[in-house]
Amino acid sequence: MSLARREALIRLARKYNALIIADDVYDFIHFPTDASPADSFKHILPRLVDIDRTLDGGPVDDFGNCMSNGSFSKIVGPGCRVGWAEGTPAFAYGLSQAGSTHSGGAPSHMMSTFINEMLEPAGDDTCAMTRHIVDKLIPAYARRHSLLTTAIKEHLSPVGVISPIEDKYHVAGGFFLWLRLPPTLTSAEVVAAARQDGVVIGDGAVSALPEGNSRCGTYGDMIRLCFAWVDEGQLVEGVRILRETIARLGGKV
Repeated sequence: MSLARREALIRLARKYNALIIADDVYDFIHFPTDASPADSFKHILPRLVDIDRTLDGGPVDDFGNCMSNGSFSKIVGPGCRVGWAEGTPAFAYGLSQAGSTHSGGAPSHMMSTFINEMLEPAGDDTCAMTRHIVDKLIPAYARRHSLLTTAIKEHLSPVGVISPIEDKYHVAGGFFLWLRLPPTLTSAEVVAAARQDGVVIGDGAVSALPEGNSRCGTYGDMIRLCFAWVDEGQLVEGVRILRETIARLGGKV
């Protein structure tokens, strides 16, 4: 979403006194793509909650019109069921007084204690969490992203698969890549056939509204690949097998 559209969305929420809940669970996992310029991180856009803090002089009331939802499960480990909510001070305080938080303290007491230790600053004023993200996560995910995109260009582009998003930006992030299938194929049939061939991929349709919408449809021609789960060698092998699957189903060669 462009900066102009983000600002327009905040203004729309303010106009109708609506609350935007932004799912920012991948917010700390950004990395330059292979073709990035040296200043690629300047391309990272402010979050909606950041825009709400500053746009047109800031929030129209104490509570604001946007909150950000974060999760340590994406930056510490998938079994870490602890997250945080971010908004204006008044909104954060109000959320802290909800019964589930006020009476229980936290949904996961032990894990919250571990995370608190990771957030404590060390002698160099950085914390273990920051070092974990900068020194381990970002290099690993950047390398995996590069492996997957290279394999896609080598094996899937020749059978008509295209990446509608990746080439537009200098910064990538998260765990997934979206791909558009050749016009003659649907995501449902490719997902089913790939599973038979031993490769599990995401069906784009499960990420869309059931009835679709006028701008994006039902994602019935889209698939989603994850580069964060399997071993790096399996990423390339999985794409190679997927090429054979798509070619067999009628993708161009």
